[in-house]
Amino acid sequence: RRRRTLRSISTDPQTSDQNTINTRLIPMRSGSGLLLLAILSPCAVFCFQLSTGGLPPMARESQAGRRPSTKATAIDDSTETTVRGRVSELAMELCDSLSDTESAEFGAYLSRLRHCANEIAVAVATLDPDSDSIRSFQDEFREDTNTIVKGHRWLTHARTWPEGYAGDYKMLEFVYNDPEDNDFWTRYIRQTTLAVAVRCRIRRLSELLTARARMPGNWLNVACGPCRELLDVPAREDKLGTIYCLDQDENALEYAKSLLRDSPNADNLSFVAGNALRLVNSAATQKKYGPLTTIYSAGLFDYLPSDGLVKLINGLYEALAPSGLLIMPFKDTERYDTFDYHWLFKWHYFLQRTETDFVKIVQDAGIPDDKWTTERDDSGVIIFFLATK
Repeated sequence: RRRRTLRSISTDPQTSDQNTINTRLIPMRSGSGLLLLAILSPCAVFCFQLSTGGLPPMARESQAGRRPSTKATAIDDSTETTVRGRVSELAMELCDSLSDTESAEFGAYLSRLRHCANEIAVAVATLDPDSDSIRSFQDEFREDTNTIVKGHRWLTHARTWPEGYAGDYKMLEFVYNDPEDNDFWTRYIRQTTLAVAVRCRIRRLSELLTARARMPGNWLNVACGPCRELLDVPAREDKLGTIYCLDQDENALEYAKSLLRDSPNADNLSFVAGNALRLVNSAATQKKYGPLTTIYSAGLFDYLPSDGLVKLINGLYEALAPSGLLIMPFKDTERYDTFDYHWLFKWHYFLQRTETDFVKIVQDAGIPDDKWTTERDDSGVIIFFLATK
């Protein structure tokens, strides 16, 4: 459910395309662990409630990384009707203006989307910020605009979740790679702020891993997805250890095997099907995977409520061998705004956190302040927390 209203659109200086549309994400209550069954990304669907026993209501987080308000969320019926009508009107206007995306230049269509997003920001600004109605408005907006995305593989993919969850390995591979198609929607999706950011994230992650390639010990790639960051990591000799790639999505594991079949570390890879959230038990992790000198996840941490995330990070950190490194990338909500994931796409389940929120999570996980540092990727959106045992 949404907790705040959209802010107006601004140009994102972090992306190469200065016409990028950006609007503040409207955070949602993450609810019980059952909600995570359908949302975890980039690679797997995790049984959070099974692993943690669930969280009591007041321990569950909003998508802003704050505790949910106990304030009533009902809104005036007439206001809701007015806003619903305006959103529907804007959806129809957008369909009319983008009815033939092959005939106009890219910038012209970006302007039309910008206008729609700004108008939606104005419309929902009249709502109680704790309203439960905004999600239904977003669902209706996507339904009303299906005519302009029908037939586009990846925009439809982002709305319908054919793999059963948002941000699956197929969607990430589309974002990572340069597709052959150069149609409007392909270009649009790939130039959004977070699409640019996840490409920068994977490059920086690969660089960090390359720097550790000659160090002995096993690695653990948590919620591994397609494992694209391992493609260019120099070969680790057999004696240096195994790279374990853990994911609950067996299709993602099969894809990663195929992708890395001819990679420098093909002989050192071990693919494991399992629930990453069970790694809260550091002793069991050490017993199963041996001495771990590098543990990382490309995108899992943004999807977990803080109480459960603190437990997981503590378990991963405690599972490290002496001098081992835990790599934790996070999306900084203060560095991106996106209308796209909430209204155009159906990809709004990552939690909204600031750098301050991340610091508290790392500290609550029991990692001493002198044992971790931070850096940003080239987009400026992703913060890497690097914790040494």
